[in-house]
Amino acid sequence: MGISSHAFRWAAGWCDVVSSGRMSIARFIDQSLSIPGVEGVQICDNIGAHRLAQPGEDRRKVEEAVARGFFVELGAAGTEPAHLEALLRLSGELAADVLRVLPSARRDERGEAEKQDLDKAERDLREVLPTARGLGVRLALENHWEVPSQALLELVTRINDEHLGICWMNGWLIGFAEDRTPLRPLHDNNCGLQSCYTQTRGIKPVGTEFLRHQIRHH
Repeated sequence: MGISSHAFRWAAGWCDVVSSGRMSIARFIDQSLSIPGVEGVQICDNIGAHRLAQPGEDRRKVEEAVARGFFVELGAAGTEPAHLEALLRLSGELAADVLRVLPSARRDERGEAEKQDLDKAERDLREVLPTARGLGVRLALENHWEVPSQALLELVTRINDEHLGICWMNGWLIGFAEDRTPLRPLHDNNCGLQSCYTQTRGIKPVGTEFLRHQIRHH
């Protein structure tokens, strides 16, 4: 079991809210190592995974944790090829075999903007997959607020590469009021989002109330 840097959202800083003692990667590693049962971490964009490319305390802490048998995964926001290529190579250096990717898509009533953005994401991913294969790093696309789970399943199925899969997050289903059962399979082998395409799973420990005009999390 691992823990994501997004579990420390407010300590790491979120949007325009940044604490005076913003959490560093080194501090995140120290705190994660101190939690019983935690065996690894996912270092994401909210604490600047890209900073591990530079020597310093953050990089040293991660390398020490890996040497102790702690697993490490990195996380990226967006699908720009240059950004993903850099994080893929960094993943290879740190023995991280999964790069979690948060694709983005605009929403409109006709779905045209979403299709354009997901088509671009598909081109971007196809461009970087040869690097992922060469490094032995799997790209795991996370279902989240901006991309409905079924659309993500269709994207992964179209590309159909063993180094591309899903970072399945249970909590994001509430964003689209989606059914919590496995999503509609696209092939006769009954392969849905929660089954053979899943590279890694995330659990959001939240309670949810569906009110008349809003969704409340607690």
